[in-house]
Amino acid sequence: MINKALFTLMLLSITFAALAGQESQVINGVRFSVPMSAEEQQKAIERKIARDAAMKDSQIVVRSYIPQLLYPENADKPHLQEQLSFAREAFTHLSPDAVAISDGTKVLVEEVGSTVVVTVETFVPEGFIGADFAAQVTLDKESKALISVLGSR
Repeated sequence: MINKALFTLMLLSITFAALAGQESQVINGVRFSVPMSAEEQQKAIERKIARDAAMKDSQIVVRSYIPQLLYPENADKPHLQEQLSFAREAFTHLSPDAVAISDGTKVLVEEVGSTVVVTVETFVPEGFIGADFAAQVTLDKESKALISVLGSR
């Protein structure tokens, strides 16, 4: 599930940060490479913990670059069908050439106000700096119109 290009990029950013004299710090198992206030650090940690927990509970996975239900026997649940519909719409805006997503990768679908945010998980080895997600697509909740697409961040 590791994106080799992303891993290489992470490794290079760590190397360049070290060469440039930037210090990184590890707080509660999270490595920060840019100076942050204690409050910013705590909020970042809380966001990461919440996203990781929600991602773990996600019922949608990717197979052959198509979002599918983790447990097909849950197909009769309307909320999962709605989430799956948003995930599939989001994937129409992602290119396999631009965003490498392995089979078994989880997809998180969250309502945020009048939008739906579809987040594709990424794998970062423990103790390494890395992206929070492989891709994140924001859609309008009513029309499913594309609002934004973000790559690894």
